[in-house]
Amino acid sequence: HSRRWVRRFERRGGEVLRLAGREALERLDDITAIEARSWKGRAGTARFQPGPGGDLLRTAFESTTAETMEVWLAVAEEQPIAFQINFLTPGRLLYYQGAYDEAHRSHYAGGVLHHHALAHAWDEGRREYDFMAGGEAYKADWTTGARTLRYLALHPPTVRGRAAYGLLVAPRWRLKSWGLARSGHARWTRLRGRLTARGRNTGTEARA
Repeated sequence: HSRRWVRRFERRGGEVLRLAGREALERLDDITAIEARSWKGRAGTARFQPGPGGDLLRTAFESTTAETMEVWLAVAEEQPIAFQINFLTPGRLLYYQGAYDEAHRSHYAGGVLHHHALAHAWDEGRREYDFMAGGEAYKADWTTGARTLRYLALHPPTVRGRAAYGLLVAPRWRLKSWGLARSGHARWTRLRGRLTARGRNTGTEARA
């Protein structure tokens, strides 16, 4: 399935780049711009916009090598339209984050990048492609196995520590398994993202 889209992307003149370290750092603005134009930007779940998330990504690019972290970038019509960030171990590739510009949905650029990353990982001797955490539907279709994620909270063995865990942590974990709560949280996240984006745009216009 992905090979067909890879061939189509190439016929359209698309280009795929593998970057790491300083090369990846030089494309940080492209990554943040793609994410802002993706569904993550629209839903308010973007991770790498200016601020703590962007700073974290910059630090990661500055301190890693091509053997531990890689970025795949899809370019169409001389414009970056999708990215994928992976962690690497000797035997595994771990997919961390990715996004695509929704204006270029027809390119299926996310699938194209997964295809290239998978092929490169295999050639490098890696035999496991790990999607890490997340309940996205496509992961169930693309994978051959799943694991249970377990959470661990440490607190002092005191009355105050147990109370803090019981009041602040345990209720949130219980809500994770409640569908209505997850749905409400998702709606709130989207609304917060739209309000944040609106405020950012208003601030930009006021400074212009």
